[in-house]
Amino acid sequence: MRRVMILTALIALSVAGAAASASPSGEGAQASAVAKVSMGDNFFKPTKLRVKPKTKVTWTNDGGNPHTATADNDSFDTGTLSPGQSGSRTFKRLGKYSYFCEIHPSMRATIKVCKKVNGRLVCRKRR
Repeated sequence: MRRVMILTALIALSVAGAAASASPSGEGAQASAVAKVSMGDNFFKPTKLRVKPKTKVTWTNDGGNPHTATADNDSFDTGTLSPGQSGSRTFKRLGKYSYFCEIHPSMRATIKVCKKVNGRLVCRKRR
């Protein structure tokens, strides 16, 4: 059983890495309406994700400990996810969403919801 869990985690990490590296718009950019984030022991992967509005982001706990994905501004929270569990949220509004794991506060990541212009994701620049 443990081998199956480890194999599943490795596959999920490689798929997440391939999706992030195959994107032309930067680290973790996703052009589809679905994006995946892996929760490992003390990290999110990717840590920076860019998506278009109406994208459903799914966090999957591929680690051995429970984790959460909790917005800094409390706008979303996956709740505690045990190893192998997933939680999702659809991001509809443009903006930057910073989040962390309530159990491991040093685990931090961001999602930028950006407009799609000429096939590329364009995020608002702060002034």
